[in-house]
Amino acid sequence: ELCPEGIFVPANFDLYRETSRQIHEIFRRYTDIIQPLSLDEAYLDVTTNKKNIKSATLIAREIQRAIYDELQLTSSAGVSYNKFIAKLASDYKKPAGVTVVPPNKSHEFLMKMDIKDFSGVGVKTLEKMHEFEIFNGQDLYDKTELELSERFGKLGHSLFRRVRGIDDSPVEVERERKSLGKERTFNEDIIRDEEVTTFLRYISEEVFAALRAKEMHGKTVVLKVRYSDFETHTRRKTMLNYLEDEDELFSIVYGLWLEMGDVERGIRLLGVTMTNLDPIFFENI
Repeated sequence: ELCPEGIFVPANFDLYRETSRQIHEIFRRYTDIIQPLSLDEAYLDVTTNKKNIKSATLIAREIQRAIYDELQLTSSAGVSYNKFIAKLASDYKKPAGVTVVPPNKSHEFLMKMDIKDFSGVGVKTLEKMHEFEIFNGQDLYDKTELELSERFGKLGHSLFRRVRGIDDSPVEVERERKSLGKERTFNEDIIRDEEVTTFLRYISEEVFAALRAKEMHGKTVVLKVRYSDFETHTRRKTMLNYLEDEDELFSIVYGLWLEMGDVERGIRLLGVTMTNLDPIFFENI
């Protein structure tokens, strides 16, 4: 309505996934220790790398050049001694920069960061941070661990460490898939039961088709519902046997909806996930 002459380009996730695969092939020229975050983000541990290059900064620049030369895409990179700071650094000079944060520069770098850029600080937590007069890294640094833990729980303890440049989490290589799900976010809230039924069936069919494509099946079904006020609920059900067809999956999903759903609140998002997965050829003895 605000932009009646706008041109809206539909998403092309097949293209995005193929491009992501090509980018990861470039990553693997340097290391196999790769932790994907999304289609277009990943952590790389290049401490020991396939090309025996001593400089992580040089590796980052080589990867950038390869992505641009081969795929005509720009990319940004963050180089540091742990994942938390590297992630912050990767967002620092978009769309095509390289930000290097060595240990002796980490304090200066973290102090000036906006608190919204710290991982774990979402919309609701950001409001609480501002109420507590925390707007940047320096404000966070000035709070005691007790103050942060009392107000923010485990997140407070984690942020106390991270603002001091402490993050010991390793780069975790992608492991065997244990869940598969699909979600739909609606431009306008769903307010009719028949719409919910239609979309739950459609999403269930998508999930089942994706499972079959990966030759997987599962026993646990999870329904996710987000209302117009962004309050989100999930409910799950675990079966004794693997689900073998999309009608059975939809039947369980719809049953979960009847237990927890309230269409009168307005539905912003619906999601269906299968967990407890195993390969189809797996025999449960």
